[in-house]
Amino acid sequence: MSVLLCRALWAAALPPLAVTAAGLVGVSALLLAGQALSLSAALPGLWGTLGVLAGFLPGALAAALPVAALVGTATAGRGWAEGGEARALAVSGRSVWSLLAPVLLLGLLLGVAEATLTHHLEPRGRASVRRALHAAAGAIALRPGQPLVLGETLLHARTVQPGGYGDVFVAAGDVVFQAESGGVRPGGVLSLAEGGAVRLGEGMGWSLSFGTAELALDIPSPRVELVERSGASLRDLIARTEASGRSASYEQLVLLKRSTLPLSLPVLAALGLPLGLRGARPAVAAVGVVLGWWTLTRLCDQAVGSLGPQWAAAIPLAALLLVAAVSWGRQR
Repeated sequence: MSVLLCRALWAAALPPLAVTAAGLVGVSALLLAGQALSLSAALPGLWGTLGVLAGFLPGALAAALPVAALVGTATAGRGWAEGGEARALAVSGRSVWSLLAPVLLLGLLLGVAEATLTHHLEPRGRASVRRALHAAAGAIALRPGQPLVLGETLLHARTVQPGGYGDVFVAAGDVVFQAESGGVRPGGVLSLAEGGAVRLGEGMGWSLSFGTAELALDIPSPRVELVERSGASLRDLIARTEASGRSASYEQLVLLKRSTLPLSLPVLAALGLPLGLRGARPAVAAVGVVLGWWTLTRLCDQAVGSLGPQWAAAIPLAALLLVAAVSWGRQR
């Protein structure tokens, strides 16, 4: 492989690749963070919001790299076709096939980055998002004279100071508490002092006075998603699911796709070049290929129960390989 040829091809492919990846990451991360914050029980502060946004960046980059690889090499191919570099290559006695090695090397490097994202950085980032949202829900933002609803519990205080609350009213189901003072300790435990409690209802009602009382607040915790589980955690979940007699096909598919997605990067990079050399518009070619690939992937996801996780993960990659082989086979 010629170093000069590799350098020239990469110089043409990397700028559009970087621009496409940056644009897609920015839009995707903002949309994902906005959706997560809109569904959260409580909004974090400025730094918490930035932490949520940062937690989505690895996943957004993992989704953007395949598209960016295709756009980058397609743009380079079209530029070489229109600028005369491809004709000059042919005049020098070298085949277009001599570009396959440099473009595959670029795809392999992108595949290594993709594997790092899917296996390590994306799960950690998504786990940090869940922790940030849970911490925001656990930080009780009570305002004087304004009720706060946490699950089935209503909390109200006449005064709110850094040291605690004054004249506290709590309604938890059919039990009502009223106390002179109170405060929330770490873990979402409400501590009350000098008050009383009344249970409402016919026949089973009661009332009592207390010096101190504690009540666990119902602070919602976001569910642990498969995407934020590490490889070891996923394998342990698969083993426990199968040991209980249930199918773990989808969990196995999630684990397998963390490897098949990086393997698609060299294929997509190689596919983009002949598309560009034949004059295809990079954006149009990328949209067409990615939509077809995404549709096939979603169909395989839905059919994982009948196909099995191995086939469901392998079919989209095999389809990309076939399209890339046909494209290069038709290249003169």
